[in-house]
Order: sequence, then C-alpha cells, then structure tokens
Amino acid sequence: TLSQSLPAGQNIKLTYRKQIFRPSINSLNPFETWSDSMHVQKGNPDLEPTIENKIELTYTKNFKANYLSPKLYIRYTPNGIQDNTTITGEGVTEITQENIGRNMEYGLSLNGAFQVMKRWRINASASVFNRYIKTDETVAGHTSEEKASYRFNCSNIVSLPKDYSVYMFANFGSPNISYQRMNSSQLLVLFGAEK
Repeated sequence: TLSQSLPAGQNIKLTYRKQIFRPSINSLNPFETWSDSMHVQKGNPDLEPTIENKIELTYTKNFKANYLSPKLYIRYTPNGIQDNTTITGEGVTEITQENIGRNMEYGLSLNGAFQVMKRWRINASASVFNRYIKTDETVAGHTSEEKASYRFNCSNIVSLPKDYSVYMFANFGSPNISYQRMNSSQLLVLFGAEK
C-alpha cells in the first residue's frame, strides 16, 4: 500500500493485494449427495486454492462528520473455484466444482457516510463494474462472457431520546454473471428498532 495525505482532510491510496482462497471441506469431499433421483452433488479432492489479485486506487475526503470515498479497482482471478454442472447420458444433473476459467472484474465504487441531521446518519455504497469471464468451452459451454452490472446498499440510523434508535437497511444488485450462471437478487429492505 502506498498512501499520501493531502490538505483539508484528503487522502489518496494505491493498494495491491494478492489473496488466497482455499477450498472448503465440502468442496473437497468426493462423496455423492443426492437431492433426488435426478440430481447429485459431489466435491472434488483435486481442487487447488484460488488466487485473487486486486489493485485499488482510492481517494478519501473527510469533512466535518461526513466522509466520501470514490475507488477505481481491477480484480483478476486465474483459477476460481466454481460449480460445474453437467448432464449425464442417463439425464442425471451432476454438480461438482472445478478450477475453471479466468475472471476479471473492473469498476468504480463510491462509499460515503453523511450526518444529515443531528440524530440521522446515512451510510451508503454503490458500484458499477464489468465482469469478463473466459473459460474452456467443453467445460462451461462457452468460451467467454461479459456483462456490466451494479450494486448498492445503504443504511439509515436515527437516534432517539432515552437510548432508542430506529434503522433501515437496503441492499440490491443487478444481474451479474459467474462461470455457468446468471445471478440475480431482489431488493432487500430491513427495518428495525433497538434500545
């Protein structure tokens, strides 16, 4: 990490991180688990750890009780652990995991925390990113796939007298791709109160 402080509560930082993700015991377990007569799942004892490389350029600005931070990033995974689904000659869907394909994601994110009023605070983050996946056609059914997506989340916290508070949390992500799937999610909104 290289970091440089700037005047007026500003900072700029360049970070490179190489991270290892080891397969779980369930991913390595070679025994079959049948959910019904047509679907079986089994682990792969030959899985290798996934290595992720990530570069980030982050700018931060603090002003009073507020915070704003845009970030540019690129992430590259050469051997990600992903589900591999095949259908046997008998019509049985077989799911295992493989180190297949290469996954590159790059994008822009924006994080912030804002004191709107004395008792009301908002924390939020949003990102727009593009994901490019290249894999073996005989394994995944295609050679490459690319899709732009976005995601956001925010939380509102209102402090009330006598140590009470109410909050709202929202989370959403547009459809995005993995090696063999299109993933999507519904808008999630949670409300709560506490003392």
